[in-house]
Amino acid sequence: MSDFPDTGSDETGGKETVGQKQRTGKPGAQTGTRPGIRHRQKSRHRTGRAGVKILALSTAESGCSLAVMDNDQLVCESFWHSRLTHSRRLLSMAGALFPGQAGFEISEVDAVVAARGPGSFTGLRIGISAALGLATALCRPAVGVSTLDGIGFRFSLVDVPVCAMMDARRGQVYCAVYWFEQGRLKHRSDDMVCPPDQAVAMVPGKDAVFAGSGARVYDTVIQNTFPGKSRPVPRAWTRSVLRPWLCPR
Repeated sequence: MSDFPDTGSDETGGKETVGQKQRTGKPGAQTGTRPGIRHRQKSRHRTGRAGVKILALSTAESGCSLAVMDNDQLVCESFWHSRLTHSRRLLSMAGALFPGQAGFEISEVDAVVAARGPGSFTGLRIGISAALGLATALCRPAVGVSTLDGIGFRFSLVDVPVCAMMDARRGQVYCAVYWFEQGRLKHRSDDMVCPPDQAVAMVPGKDAVFAGSGARVYDTVIQNTFPGKSRPVPRAWTRSVLRPWLCPR
């Protein structure tokens, strides 16, 4: 079973959009020998009863990231940021997570979840193809989740509007605004591709959370509208891709 609609085309002309600024993992720990490549990886093994095990991946922007979840608990995650195409890194990253980091074999995964867009057309095509290939080989379901939903649902417990913004290049952003109530989605705007000032104008009130690569690139525009009030959060790890699938609505 798969849940991937057509990704369509993006506003980047097939080029990868600008990813979020990344940090290395533990202090002093860094892998990768090529200049400009940073890798973050951590693992939290979980004991207790077995739950639904999910492999999530995102190739919507320039960073390539994966996460493994057991029920709603993060088991491990890996992120790679470089100019190499995602096809050069994605499957080898997945292989590195199992079984060492995850603590179980990839054959025990119950579902594969992938960002389905918006984002880089080339990156999305690679990620969705990999997710479908893994799901087919494992005889497991493949599920597509909106990249914007993956960013917005990270903040399902906040009491102010959440604006997910991804840099679409050429002075535009992909965006959607979310309103949550006690962890449940109360309302969501339609996805849009628009100038950043138009995206910021979609957010009512005097306080808001802005998340995603667009929040970093257009922080000045946000601060001009919400001086001292906005809370830009540029980072969004792959575990966020799972939120719309796991959180109640």
